[in-house]
Amino acid sequence: MRGGYLEDRFIQGSATRDPYVFYHWRYIDIFVYFSHHTVTIPPVCWTNAAHRNGVPVLGTFITEWTDGEKVCEAFLAGGPEAYRAVAEQLARIARHYGFDGWLVNIENTLSPAAVGNLPPFLRHLTARVHGAVPGGLVIWYDSVLQNGALRWQNELTEENRVFFDACDGLFTNYNWKEEHLERTRALAGPRHMDVYVGIDVFARGDVISGGFDTDKSLRLIRQHGLSAAIFAPGWVYEHLGEENFLRNENKFWGLLAEYLPTHSICTLPLATSFSLGMGTSRFLDGKEEEDGPWYDLSAQEIQPLYPELEGRLSTSCCLQDAWCGGSSLRVQGTIPPGEEHVAVRLFSLQMPAPPKLFLTLLYKLEGPHPEELTVGLELTTWDSGTCYEGNITSLPEPNGRHHPRFLPAPPPGLAKLLAACHRGSHGWTSRCYELDLQDCSLRDLSLLVSRHQPSPQETPFTCLLGEVRVSATHPTAALRREGGWASAVLLHDGAVVPSPGAGGGQRGGLPAAGAEPVGLAALVAGGSRGGPALAQPHPALVLPPRPRRLFPRPQPGCPLPPAPVVAAAAGAGTRLPVPGGGLGGAAAGGRAVLPAGAAGGTGAAGPAARGPPALGAVGAGLFRPGPRCQHRRVLKRGAALPPHLLFCAGGVGGHSRAAVGGV
Repeated sequence: MRGGYLEDRFIQGSATRDPYVFYHWRYIDIFVYFSHHTVTIPPVCWTNAAHRNGVPVLGTFITEWTDGEKVCEAFLAGGPEAYRAVAEQLARIARHYGFDGWLVNIENTLSPAAVGNLPPFLRHLTARVHGAVPGGLVIWYDSVLQNGALRWQNELTEENRVFFDACDGLFTNYNWKEEHLERTRALAGPRHMDVYVGIDVFARGDVISGGFDTDKSLRLIRQHGLSAAIFAPGWVYEHLGEENFLRNENKFWGLLAEYLPTHSICTLPLATSFSLGMGTSRFLDGKEEEDGPWYDLSAQEIQPLYPELEGRLSTSCCLQDAWCGGSSLRVQGTIPPGEEHVAVRLFSLQMPAPPKLFLTLLYKLEGPHPEELTVGLELTTWDSGTCYEGNITSLPEPNGRHHPRFLPAPPPGLAKLLAACHRGSHGWTSRCYELDLQDCSLRDLSLLVSRHQPSPQETPFTCLLGEVRVSATHPTAALRREGGWASAVLLHDGAVVPSPGAGGGQRGGLPAAGAEPVGLAALVAGGSRGGPALAQPHPALVLPPRPRRLFPRPQPGCPLPPAPVVAAAAGAGTRLPVPGGGLGGAAAGGRAVLPAGAAGGTGAAGPAARGPPALGAVGAGLFRPGPRCQHRRVLKRGAALPPHLLFCAGGVGGHSRAAVGGV
């Protein structure tokens, strides 16, 4: 947007003040990085941040106007060898750079010969991407018709259906009305969730809504059971300004949250310091190590839900104080009169509960009377093996509500860890908990804020969260801190291992990014997935690959399919088995597609860290196989999975199009 957020081209980050960041990953399913260059490779930092939070990433293949006609004539109008070569090369690019597929956008007229070869090209590209990237996707943008004319339909029609049938989905134009949705739903049939209805947040043209009224469009899309494609959410940053961006961003997504299924974490361990991958200072163990702005999305930690309740509760990013990275999570609210405590939902969970859970919490209370308050964690559970019927608005209450047992003296292995990390220093309080469970599934992890004495008046509170960890095993080894600003500790099959860091974003070391401000990435180093990495003179910090979320169909007898167990590439070409757990989704309306990223392509970048298919990255590092997630979604029995949300960030000018979506 605005010609590109050029700072994201730097693999090692940059000293950028007030950058554009995206962190509401729990609400979206697919992230599309869009620009007006013919081939746009998502910058490695966006791929890292998305995959860490379990969201697949698409690049963009676009041709436009007169120059686009020449490109299409060159590879489509001839024999099959040319378009097959292009398809195979696009699949190789996606595999090499570790992202998940392509948005294809042909915005120019086509000759009869070229348009005749377009469906076979899409089929070949889709097959090649599926083969090269497990869980890969190819989505077609609503542009040309089957006769080669350029005419946006704003819906699925018989004129553009041939392209929809040749790939994984259709991203429609934005100037639709409710009758377009009705016709699309009828024509799409069982593939209605594969139609991503475009929403331009800038509200250009004859559209239903945009800006802070985007929920009006999304509500209509959900009513018709279609997926959604939210284009240019950078409106918040560009239109409203940088100064209050984080506050306005929370407001924008808070207004949409009612129509966006929450994706659940379904494997352990879970560990996060809540850092956004940017800040005004760098913190380590609660101490400010370096003063000055910085921006590196590869260092963004797993992000929580950001619940809001007007007048009662708000959650936001705090840049002034943190435990590790650039920010902490600020939770502000009030305990109502007569109530003993409030529970603030941080993460949605869907996984079988292990026999014993170990939890740690780092927090700091602010305000005039912190001694009157107690902070802890709460876990809610369901009976194991239960398949609930109904939609997201009618879920039953959890069967169990558990307050983990406080451990005043941590186990020996953990004591070493806390000593090595200087836990509880610089005003931060460390708490360790243990919880025994049996025959149940985890549902939610919440922050519990209590007051010591009941009161007829409401009690305000402000709590900073610096870190949360949930593990099925006790850490047993002391930690030696390494450089880097992402996850500094990885719980690895009962042992603590140092994180490889976060600045690199590929399997092998990389030098700093090149000077190209916009456009195609220079192919710099890094081996293919699973192979040896190329040696570099200035090795970068390497972010461990993160497994991604798949969208499996419901199994007969229970609409909640299990998560696969997968292997993921780790570090410089090594491979470790990794649990596939991650982000399932609670059922709601249609899918939503959200293109998010800079309009300006990427600078020199190496392959993004990513692993083979899974249900999403959850922990802070590399894990051995764990329990399979048995219950990913709550769906009406016999119903299909809900539509997706596609999120697209990219160029704003001209006829730019982008989307984000997923189940």
